[in-house]
Amino acid sequence: MPDRIEAFIEAVAAEIRWKKARPVLTEEIRTHLLDQRDAYAAQGMTEDAAQAEAVRQMGDPVALGTDLDRIHRPRPQWGLLALALALTAAGVFLRYSLTADMPAISLGDRQMDLLGGLIGAGALAVGYLLDVSFLSRRAWWTCAALAAVFLCFLPWKANSAAWMSAQMLALFPLTLALVLWKQRGKRWRGAAVCLGWTALAAAACCLCPSVYALMLVTMAGLVLGLFFALRDWLGLGRKKSVLLVLALGLGVLAVIVAARWEYLRYSLFADLGPTNQGYFAFILREALEGARWIGPAELPAWATEQGLTFRQVVPEMDSDALLVNLICTWGWLPFLALVGVFLAFFLWLLWKTLHLRQTLGRAVCLAAVTALAVQALASLTLTLGVPVLAGGFPLVVSNTNTVLDLFLIGLALSALRNGSLPERAPAPCRKGSVFLRRIRWENGELILSLRPKQG
Repeated sequence: MPDRIEAFIEAVAAEIRWKKARPVLTEEIRTHLLDQRDAYAAQGMTEDAAQAEAVRQMGDPVALGTDLDRIHRPRPQWGLLALALALTAAGVFLRYSLTADMPAISLGDRQMDLLGGLIGAGALAVGYLLDVSFLSRRAWWTCAALAAVFLCFLPWKANSAAWMSAQMLALFPLTLALVLWKQRGKRWRGAAVCLGWTALAAAACCLCPSVYALMLVTMAGLVLGLFFALRDWLGLGRKKSVLLVLALGLGVLAVIVAARWEYLRYSLFADLGPTNQGYFAFILREALEGARWIGPAELPAWATEQGLTFRQVVPEMDSDALLVNLICTWGWLPFLALVGVFLAFFLWLLWKTLHLRQTLGRAVCLAAVTALAVQALASLTLTLGVPVLAGGFPLVVSNTNTVLDLFLIGLALSALRNGSLPERAPAPCRKGSVFLRRIRWENGELILSLRPKQG
């Protein structure tokens, strides 16, 4: 490598303090300098003169390095980290307090709540310190790891094992983001790969079985598919890509609604359905009717006559219906405060995601946002008396959900922390594909200047 160019690059690099940004930035400067050198050499300059002119055009290396150091710095996400940990601590406290007088909940279960919170905090730290580009380079290994963990639980006949398999699919949006990132410019072959991975995840949902997991897979396909389709990432054409994603995603949603229509009808109109099918929705609404703004709710008259408590009347008040337990025990205001804090966290994360420029980083953030949104909507609809999907509230209900949610949040915050790094695009779409860069005449001949096609 020419000495003038290397000396200039070393002087610039000395001013850049962020080690992770240094190789990316210096490589961009090196590429630019070499292009300029070649351009000057093509004009008839000697090698040494071409190098000197290319370096002179870049200006003072110290000033350039100082500017790059000021622009490209890590952006710690302390506020979002603190909110995530606060919601996790609130979840541990609520699970411990609201199930304290339930005889079915043992001391070991309550200790597991604390352990789950601690493991979740560790998962948040791992995700935050992990570089998403590291996962992007190992996309298929990440997919294989998820499939292996899923298959470990699937053969077990216990309900808890099937439930655990369904919970692991919360990581599917992350893997889909990585797979889509790797398929840039691969056209129909890339589309087939992405659709194949999504189809495998949908089949896994049916094996559990879990309608909630299938809904999550479908929504992840819609959100991430549209995100990359609007950028014509696969090279099929923007309009064609968007129509393909919408047709497949909305088609699957229509199939889910048609297959679950009877259950959906009983959930929406509990009074119209048979007692055994509409009971859960009916009893949830009965419990909420007596809720107050502050303080314990009033039991329905028929439950009071029979000497029953809310925990005996409403099923799953220690798990999916934990927020119903919160409303009936402490009132609507604590519930609204909890939901308000989560909503503030979610909107803050979404706002930062939409303002992130890196394609890979934004895709990983969207994967986390999608998982949190589907989980929160499922939990809130159940809490308000429409149990269409069974799902715990993010960071509050269920230890496994908390650990997976915090890991996804940690990865999203890692992408935001490294958001000022220049993006490194994946490999070009196809060998031999080129774009026309410039046309010029020299000595009566037409000269075409070409560059590799990037998709």
